[in-house]
Amino acid sequence: MPGRVLFAASDGMELLGIFGLVLLAVAVLVGVYIWERSGSNSKLRKIAAGLKLKFKARGSTLFSFGSVAGFYRGFQVDISIIGRGMGRRRQYFFVVHMLFPEPLGLGLSLAEKGLLNKLGSLLGMSKTFPVGGAKFNKEFAVSGRKRPAIKALFADEVKKQLIRAKRAKAPISYSDDGLHWEVTNMIDVGAVRSAIEKNVPVMAAIWEVHAGESHEELEQAVEQARKQRKARKKGSKKAAAGESSRKAGKQAASGKAPTGKASSRKAGKPKKVASGKRPAVAETGKKKKASARPKAATAAAEKVKISCKCGAVLKVRPAKLGRKARCPDCQEVVLLEV
Repeated sequence: MPGRVLFAASDGMELLGIFGLVLLAVAVLVGVYIWERSGSNSKLRKIAAGLKLKFKARGSTLFSFGSVAGFYRGFQVDISIIGRGMGRRRQYFFVVHMLFPEPLGLGLSLAEKGLLNKLGSLLGMSKTFPVGGAKFNKEFAVSGRKRPAIKALFADEVKKQLIRAKRAKAPISYSDDGLHWEVTNMIDVGAVRSAIEKNVPVMAAIWEVHAGESHEELEQAVEQARKQRKARKKGSKKAAAGESSRKAGKQAASGKAPTGKASSRKAGKPKKVASGKRPAVAETGKKKKASARPKAATAAAEKVKISCKCGAVLKVRPAKLGRKARCPDCQEVVLLEV
């Protein structure tokens, strides 16, 4: 018997140990999950503060990644976080977009030349084409749908800014929409800010050649649009406040109680009146109707009493004297005479 008790106790301890290990594993996974998101969101907040952009939280920042959005020196910037891979191999990346005011519509693809580009060009499988001098074509791979327009896009200033950005180790990956860059979220915050700042001259040079609008003009247009949005928002708030005040004034002038929850509560509660006192009645332009009771009393006083043979008493008006009526008790016809 004691052996069985010891055996059962040992089984219980094993089950508790397994349950404890499962709880510990779940706690570790949740902790890592929260740590990854809080760390990445902290970096996004620092990037937003450095570039004077807005950090947008998506629900609780402990369990979801936020994003960064806004305009930096005339160009819209969006930074988000995505995950790639499954299980232990899953990694998270910052996705940086810096957009032109409008898509170029050229089918443009511009990137730094890597091993795959060089191998493709050697095998004749590459769709890239030269757009400038030998030095530029050696460093960058350019492809697209409208070749003449793309070749015209890469003026000397554009190529100069691209080479300068590459020397500064800034990421180069452009499309019709603008800059597109993916980098692991383990990167330093300063590197992300530096990459955006170093690509601004490239964006400005490409846009000036494409749209004929200088960077200064673009910044002024963006700032003016921002001020107009702010003024419209402020004006809509003032209009709403003025409309509510006008409604309140009309209600006060017409003598109606103001609408709303507070007023309905006040209107629903009757005002307390001290004992022995009647509440004051507001005087209106309409005359108060006289009570119908005096008329009924006078009419009852004018009626004539006539007795039936059965002993019942009939009350009739003087105008009906001389007529016949049926007694309500014996149902006999009675001549209404005094």
